[in-house]
Order: sequence, then structure tokens, then C-alpha cells
Amino acid sequence: MIKGHKQCSDCKAIKPVEEFPPGRGQCRACKKAQNAKYHKENPEKKKAYNAKYKKENPEKIKAYNAKYNKENPEKIEARHAKYKKENRETIKAREAKYRKENPEKTKATAVKYRKVNPEKIKAYQAKHRERNYETIKARHAKHREELFPVYVKSRLSSQFGLPANDIPQELIELKTEALTAIRLSRKIKEVLNECS
Repeated sequence: MIKGHKQCSDCKAIKPVEEFPPGRGQCRACKKAQNAKYHKENPEKKKAYNAKYKKENPEKIKAYNAKYNKENPEKIEARHAKYKKENRETIKAREAKYRKENPEKTKATAVKYRKVNPEKIKAYQAKHRERNYETIKARHAKHREELFPVYVKSRLSSQFGLPANDIPQELIELKTEALTAIRLSRKIKEVLNECS
């Protein structure tokens, strides 16, 4: 036997002692394979053991995860990106459900984000407008044509210098009626001009 080596009791290969756990006759590779086989054949036991360990050692797990995340940012990012790509619809549904069940929290988070990141939002909006110019233009035309409340609000906001969210619903309804009347008046004039 070569000095500093020993024979594995499982695979019978002669390996350096560093490849053996202290006081064990089975090498790490064989032990790993044995564990993998056991876990595959006993998933419920493994699940129960993991749950028990998590419950009994929350601080150990937290410390291990923090260390691992710090040492492997690329792996974490790649794993997250892969998960997002493969589970787009699940994530969308989960986020929609959360927003529906927690409207106040969602609103508070959005307000806080807007307050802290005005430049990011400005840049995102500019990029979004540039990429979707035709769609936005068509949507605005539709809103103007059909007098959507959002269009009427923006008109009132410009007219009175008020934030759109501060404009009361009653004023929006009155402005909608007024714009409808103005448009009707124009149509009547056009018809009269054509007749004369």
C-alpha cells in the first residue's frame, strides 16, 4: 500500500486519505453515490429529515445560505434567470394573486419605489414610449375618440393644473358631458354647412 493512501471498502480503489471522511473506510465518492441512491429510493424519509433539520437549525441554514449566496452570485443569478424563464406564467399568476390579495401593501411598495427611483422610472417610461410609439398613439386616439375617463382626467389636469388623481369623479362626468356637447355642436355645424 502506498503511504498516505488507503483502499475503499466499497469500490476497492486505492485513493489518497484526503478522499476519505475521517475514520471511514468508504471513500467520499462512494458515500455520495450511496446517499444519492438512498435518497432516490426513500424520498419521503429524505423530505421528513430535511423538514426536521430546517425546523431545528434555522440559524445554521440562514448562515450557510448567506455564505453560499455571497460566494456564488453568478450561480444564484443563473438559477434565478432559468427559473424565471421556465416559470413565467406561474410567476405572473402568483404576482397577480398577491396584488389582488394585498392592494394596500402593493400600493405602498409602488409609492416607495417611485419616490426612491425617479430616474429609473423616467428612463423606463422613455424607453417604453419609444418601443411602443404606434401602440400608445393608437390607444390615445381611441381614448380621445371615445372620451375615456383617463383622457378627460388628463384634459382637466392640464386645464386646472391639478394632479389627475385629485380630480373628483363628478367633475370628470361633467367635463365628459361638456366635450360630448361640443363635439355634437361641431357635427351639427358641419351638416348645416354641407346643406347650405
